[in-house]
Amino acid sequence: VSGKGMQAETVAMRFNEMLWYETQDKSKGTDILAGLDKALRGRIPSEMFMTCGIAEFDVKTKVMRFATGACPEVFHYVAKENKVSALGITGFPLGMPFVFKGEAYQDIEVQLHPGDRVVFTSDGVEEARNDVDAFYGNERLQSLIGQCAEEGLNADALRDAIVEDVEAFVGDAQQTDDLTVVVVGVT
Repeated sequence: VSGKGMQAETVAMRFNEMLWYETQDKSKGTDILAGLDKALRGRIPSEMFMTCGIAEFDVKTKVMRFATGACPEVFHYVAKENKVSALGITGFPLGMPFVFKGEAYQDIEVQLHPGDRVVFTSDGVEEARNDVDAFYGNERLQSLIGQCAEEGLNADALRDAIVEDVEAFVGDAQQTDDLTVVVVGVT
């Protein structure tokens, strides 16, 4: 949720209820995002918006379907290739007071294999700043994911390594955003 404080927290709480409602009769991420956008539009302050990503994992086929409403880049470590790639999927923020032309939300289907990792973060990771006002950034994150996965770190250890690296990068600089990191490991 854009913004800070009680206003953003209130919108986030309302969003949770909307998300529950939208997932009751829809299974496709882009449809859920479109429903959330419609439900938010006009119900939140015009200067606010939300970002959201929806991932669905089929554990039998090891396929991930992911749809985005302007969430930060998602990274996929492909173990058999020892390579990290950005999914490169885009979408518009939710709840904006105007209608976008074209498809507002995209989705992608990714085949996963044992040893793969999928890394989701909040924008507080890529936008973390150090004391000389430099951003942490996606390139640094992508490089770290590759190094850690190559070392064989499991999902929990990779998550912890990302948080530790961001905190070390930031040092004593004041931060105003959350750091959220979710890592999915494929067995």
